[in-house]
Amino acid sequence: MAIDESVFSDQHSVAPQKNGKVSPECGKFAREISHEINTRLGIIKGSVAFLREILPDQEPLVEKHLAIIEHAANRGISFLRQVIESSLGVSLNFARIDPGNVLRQALETVAPRFSRDPICFRFEIQPSLLAIYGDFQQLHQILTSLIDVLIEALGCEGEVTLRSMDGTSEDKVQFVTMELLSLHPSSEAIVLSMMDYRKSPGFAIVKSVVAQHQGSVSFGSDPEKGTRITLVFPAYDKG
Repeated sequence: MAIDESVFSDQHSVAPQKNGKVSPECGKFAREISHEINTRLGIIKGSVAFLREILPDQEPLVEKHLAIIEHAANRGISFLRQVIESSLGVSLNFARIDPGNVLRQALETVAPRFSRDPICFRFEIQPSLLAIYGDFQQLHQILTSLIDVLIEALGCEGEVTLRSMDGTSEDKVQFVTMELLSLHPSSEAIVLSMMDYRKSPGFAIVKSVVAQHQGSVSFGSDPEKGTRITLVFPAYDKG
C-alpha cells in the first residue's frame, strides 16, 4: 500500500504550468505529501503486523477492529487523492489496503462532490479499541497519524479527540472522534450541497453499507464549522 512517488519527478511532473513551464513548487509539494502518506501507511501496516503477533489467539477480534481502522485509512486516502489529482493535474498510483472495500468505493464516488466545499468531516469510532491496544497513548498516536496528513493537505484545522465514558478518565474510553474543521465555512452553500448529497445514489450506498455493520450515518450543519458528516459504528464485544 503506497503511492508511486515517481509520478512527481521533476522530469515527468504534469503539474499546472505557468507561461508554458511546469511549476517546480507543485511537483515538490506533491512529492513531499506522497512521501508523508507512505510514511503514515507504514505505521498502519506495522501496527497490523504487531497486533497479529501479540494476539494470535484473538484473531477474529483483531480483524474486526482492524477493519474499522482500514475504513478510516481508505477514506482519508480517497479524499487526499482527489485533492492532489484535481489541484495538480496528476494521477496517483495507489495500492489500497482493501480493494474490495465497498464503503471506501462509495465514499470515493461521492468525495469529488465535496472536494471544493468547506467541509467538516467527523468520523466516530465506537469499538473497544483499548481491548486490543491496551495503551491509551498508543491509540491516540495511531489515530492522530491517520489524520495529520489530511489536515495538512486540505488546509484544514484538525483534531483528534478521545472521550471517556464519564468524560474524565482515560482508562474508560468509550469512543474516538476524528474531526476536520473547515477554515472557510459557508453554511448556506453547504446546507444546499448536503441536501443534494442526501438524494444522490452515493449516499444511499454509504448508508446501506454502514447499516450492514450496525452503524449509522448522520448529517448536520454548524454555522461556524460547516457540514458535519458522521459515521458511527457500535462497540464490539470484547469476548
